[in-house]
Amino acid sequence: MTQDKKVAKAVYIFADDAGAQGDITLAQTETIPAGAVVTDVYWNERTAVTVSAGTADVDVQVGSSSQKLVEGIVTTSISGLTHVFEAHAADATDAAVDPVSITTTGTIQLHNDTSSSGTLTAGVVDIWVEYFLA
Repeated sequence: MTQDKKVAKAVYIFADDAGAQGDITLAQTETIPAGAVVTDVYWNERTAVTVSAGTADVDVQVGSSSQKLVEGIVTTSISGLTHVFEAHAADATDAAVDPVSITTTGTIQLHNDTSSSGTLTAGVVDIWVEYFLA
């Protein structure tokens, strides 16, 4: 049996999506179905992500924080993000960890944890989530 790899894309654009604390619903995003097994996350920071003051604790998730894919502290770019499982970015290294199984259908979102001191104030980031259907 052959399984085709699928890719869902989202784009964070500060001018459209803002950067307040809490869930940031992206205007440009695709849905990942329940049962998907996420194997990789890629991102490209087209315009630097900036923070109002201090830092922002930002996650990439599918639908809710219980389906977190990437997490990290942002100050002047997203290069500080780390991976909940194996993922790639221009400056990231591979990590040998398990894929994430999606239990509830959802869209790709950002989440700025309310415990962080800053809000996002600029930036454009392309995000791709690679997955197989179980």
